[in-house]
Order: sequence, then structure tokens, then C-alpha cells
Amino acid sequence: MINNRNYHLEIKSLSLGKDYFDFNLDDKFFVESGFPFEIRGDISARVDVNKQNANTELKVSLKGKILVPCDRCLNDMMLEVDSNQTMNLKLDTNNNLLNIDELELDYSEGVLNLVPLFNEEILINIPIKKVHNEGECNKDMLDIFYKYSKRQDISKENSEIDPRWAALKNISDNLKNN
Repeated sequence: MINNRNYHLEIKSLSLGKDYFDFNLDDKFFVESGFPFEIRGDISARVDVNKQNANTELKVSLKGKILVPCDRCLNDMMLEVDSNQTMNLKLDTNNNLLNIDELELDYSEGVLNLVPLFNEEILINIPIKKVHNEGECNKDMLDIFYKYSKRQDISKENSEIDPRWAALKNISDNLKNN
């Protein structure tokens, strides 16, 4: 497992005002952080902290590249990650409802583990459908895919009209002519 101490932010020990922290999220981070699926990459993370008396503003910026498998050909493809998120931390022991951009931090500990925040931000930046641009997929894999696919010849299917629909089209055409 990842040494979470390297990714802990001790909010209580910070002085009032602005601080910033830089982190490098590399292949080792993705393997050890419990990321939900296998990816590789190199991302620079910057956390800007603006601590005030009542709350703390946290700006998380991620910039870099990750390798994920293409959903079509299964070869690795490069995705850019460029994300900025601002949230508020509240040191609060009451069970108050928080806004969507607020995190509650246990007052007695005053420590924030950044690993889940980094993982969540990266996940949000990965599209649901991850495919290469047209013509960049592995041609051998695409040939195998189309060989065993139920959709053998898409252009042939599109040109043939189901006789039931043809009959309905004839009825529709007759009604328009009358």
C-alpha cells in the first residue's frame, strides 16, 4: 500500500494564510493508491491552501498525462489531464449539512488524506468511452473484432430494407399521394 503520510495535509498545524504543496503522481502512486483500474501516467498535482479562522480553502490542480486502454482495440492511449477544483474544508464537530464543494474534517485530527481527492479528480477527467481517434486503433485487433462481431457488414445492413418497413413505406406513400 501507498505511504499515505506522504499525501497527508495537516491542516491544524498550518499557520493562517496561504501555503502550497506539490506532489508527483506516477505509476507507483496509481498501483499503490487503490485506483479502481489499471492506468499509468505522470501527473503533477498542486494543492494551494488558504487557511482562515473558520474555514480553509483548498485548490487542487492536476496536470499531466495518463495511459488507459482503448475500449475498441485495447492498446494504450494517452489522455491529457488538466483539472482545477476548489473546495472548502470545515473543522466542525457538529453534524451540519455541507455544500457540494465542502469537506468536513475531524476537528480532533485536523489531517486530510489527499489520495482519495486525487483519485476522484483523475476519474472525473477520464471519459466514459475511451477510444483512439479514427485510424489510430490497432488494425489487427479491429480485424479480429469485426470478424467475431455480430455486425459483419454495416454498410450492407444499412442498404437492405426490412420488407415489413418497405410495406409500411408503401402505405405511407400511397396516403401522401391521395
